[in-house]
Amino acid sequence: VVSRISKTDLAVLICGETGTGKGLVALAIHNNSNRRSRPFLEVNCSSIPSSLLESELFGYKKGSFTGAWDDKPGRFTLADSGTILLDEIAEMAHAMQAKLLQVLQDGEFSPLGGIENTRVNVRILSATNAPLDRLIEQQRFRQDLYFRLKVIHVHIPPLRERKEDIGVLKEHFLEKYSMLYNKPPMVLSRELQALLEAYDWPGNVRELENCLKSVVALGNETLAVEDLRRKCRAAGHRQTASKVPPEIVTDIRNLSLKEIAGKVAAKAERGAIREALSRCDGNKKATADLLNVSYKSLLTKIKMYGLD
Repeated sequence: VVSRISKTDLAVLICGETGTGKGLVALAIHNNSNRRSRPFLEVNCSSIPSSLLESELFGYKKGSFTGAWDDKPGRFTLADSGTILLDEIAEMAHAMQAKLLQVLQDGEFSPLGGIENTRVNVRILSATNAPLDRLIEQQRFRQDLYFRLKVIHVHIPPLRERKEDIGVLKEHFLEKYSMLYNKPPMVLSRELQALLEAYDWPGNVRELENCLKSVVALGNETLAVEDLRRKCRAAGHRQTASKVPPEIVTDIRNLSLKEIAGKVAAKAERGAIREALSRCDGNKKATADLLNVSYKSLLTKIKMYGLD
């Protein structure tokens, strides 16, 4: 998929849970494109105050505000002929969304305090873990910008749903941190490799990377093995406990078997709809298709279960 996307210059919206590797996918798209020899710059829209984000992206001219002693180019200028990743795009303020939309439409912008427009040739990739469809309904994200950013949509499943990737990621991180810390290549024990496969990695690729980073840095896997054993045991206890929820045990005294079954089914149905909405980034039509129900029925269920 990445190789096909890389051959184009279209905008790409990358979605997925926190830590799934959206930044790595963006970098892979850039590195496999015709822009690979040009800059790749990443901007985290949630870590820069909205009052400073405009000057960070588009730069400013000398004297445009107190403390602007010299001209400063923004990230778009620095990334000219290359690629820019706008991470956590859902956190961008509405006013900045309008400015970004203009850049996407015209390919040019004006730095703070500038008179003339600057034209750049930059491929824009964006990433988010938020359901943009829902934010659009809440009028917190511009629909026109959404469609400009989502020319190509890439959804990255959580690591627990693609455990076949753990082996490749393991080798990548072991090599990366062996070089970084000037350590000899490590061969993991069978137990640690089995634990890597067994654990569900709620922190996704980032959590896996931190685990292997510590193994290489310490030159020992004892702490990692103990930590993963504990986490796998805790996850096992949670799963066992969840088989018979406490409220169902209480209901046994007060409700008939049919009533209990209906209550359990409703809870499972609500959970399935919520999970499907999450996988489809809040897109209700796509969710209806995924669950193989009519759009009207899905809307009724969403309202009934308070999932709006």
